[in-house]
Amino acid sequence: MVKTLDRRIIRTRKLLQDALLKLILEQGYDAIRVQDITEEANLGRATFYIHYKSKEDLLLAIIESTRQELLERVKANPEPGPLAGFRVQFEHAAENRLFYEAILNHVQGRQQIRDVLVNAIQEHLKEVAPNSSIPIEAVSNYLLGAVLQLMDWWLVNDMPYSIAEMETMLLSLIRQGIPSALGIEDFFNSSQEK
Repeated sequence: MVKTLDRRIIRTRKLLQDALLKLILEQGYDAIRVQDITEEANLGRATFYIHYKSKEDLLLAIIESTRQELLERVKANPEPGPLAGFRVQFEHAAENRLFYEAILNHVQGRQQIRDVLVNAIQEHLKEVAPNSSIPIEAVSNYLLGAVLQLMDWWLVNDMPYSIAEMETMLLSLIRQGIPSALGIEDFFNSSQEK
């Protein structure tokens, strides 16, 4: 009996979470009411309040569970280093597309995901580059900004490239820089001369 109840709770919460994410994409977070969420999920308002206090509470629960799942996957990744974790992040985004599309366009959610990921990158960089000439916080935010923007573009455009191709592009940009990736060695100087 307990397992049935657990499955029902999980199913109900999943319906409410999916409804909120879908509505964020359709209407924007601020326009959504609890009534909209329950109608989208085909559940009653009383059911909503059994599980969550507010739409903010629901959003935070979605972010927290996804954050935990992503952290576990990054930590379980057998390849060391932050660059190896990028494939895991793209895989996670592909599997949780609705979440990422909604969160990447919602300021509060985006900041919470950014905080988790940037901290993971910072921890690694402090170990491998303790004498960095650029502050580790600046480097980790730069890397994460590139990853999130590229991921957002990839999802919005219906994932036109495979995860492996996205990882290759990202690593090429990070390792070689924009001029080399474009095949223009004097990229910055040549644009100033015109």
